[in-house]
Amino acid sequence: MIRNIVAYSNEQDQNKAFMEVKEKIDSFGAPKLIIFFSPAKGFVFFSKNFRQTYKKATCIGSTTYVSFSSAGNSNTALEALAIYDGIEVSSGTLFEIDHYPMHYANSIENALSKFKDFKDLICIQFSTAYGMCEELVQDTFRYVLERRKIQVVGGTAGGENADARNYVSLDGEVYNNASVFVFIKNLGGKIVTYKENIFRPTKHYCMATDVDCDERRVYAIDDMPATDAIAMMLNIPPDMLPDVIHDHPFGRITGKDIYITDVDKIMPDKSITCFARVYNRTKMVMLELDDIDRVWKETADYIKKEIPNPSFSIVIQCYVKSKRTEKLGVENSFCEKANKEYGNYIGMSGFGEQINFEHFNDTSVIVSFE
Repeated sequence: MIRNIVAYSNEQDQNKAFMEVKEKIDSFGAPKLIIFFSPAKGFVFFSKNFRQTYKKATCIGSTTYVSFSSAGNSNTALEALAIYDGIEVSSGTLFEIDHYPMHYANSIENALSKFKDFKDLICIQFSTAYGMCEELVQDTFRYVLERRKIQVVGGTAGGENADARNYVSLDGEVYNNASVFVFIKNLGGKIVTYKENIFRPTKHYCMATDVDCDERRVYAIDDMPATDAIAMMLNIPPDMLPDVIHDHPFGRITGKDIYITDVDKIMPDKSITCFARVYNRTKMVMLELDDIDRVWKETADYIKKEIPNPSFSIVIQCYVKSKRTEKLGVENSFCEKANKEYGNYIGMSGFGEQINFEHFNDTSVIVSFE
């Protein structure tokens, strides 16, 4: 019996695209779960049609900058992962995520109550890029899940550019200020997660010493104006920063781990704004691009060691990382490697990614199911 399939269409007529994907899904029976990604154009149409067509399935989705999967990759495609067997699922929604998602924490509790135990259970969530909400959302999941040792992996909905419309969907309902989530219990074995970082630390370690964390704005690094400190580390004049700063994101140091924070804008007062929150007295290190082929091999080796033959995988990648691999001309190479290692997989590219209750950028998160 086929446990899961990836259905993909790059047909630009929305109805034809959906029918192509539907035909592939229907050829293997009635799915229990559908995860889908598409550009903002057509997303509402696809969301409604998935729900109307598969009323007994949980249907969850997000907009994306690029859809990539074991069936193809494109900036204009619809893709769906349909899972038919070997899982139990429960889902929910957090609202008002720009200021008070904690008010809806019971939605997570209610979804969890459907399971007899939490063995081989993970939460997959997608949030809209609205009001710099990701840290508030992750704090809500932390409040419910951390004590139960349940991982949450997620992504911020993407679009064709950093200011584009973005949406998430659950069972036909489309939102622009919400986080949708699904718990997946794998009855066929374990679940493995991996955070792939294509950057390495330089010798430049520092500390954020004046920040507005709610606005994700860093005014000072090591008690110097932020842009002056960065220019000094790079040994360049400050007026050259716009040309190079996006190739040198900061890594926030948390224990033994590093979470990447990309710079959004250089401000006239010599501060910087970021795509993820930086807290006061945060220890950081400036990063530089690593050997991408070696990093990809390390990722594949880790997953193969843990799960030699994954049944299916979900890949959540940053919009910034996707743009970077396109600029380097290696995005097709990545997909070819993933096709060999991740089983049937589906991937989205959004405005941030999350794991272990942390929000960060310029990274890939892989979830593989045995």
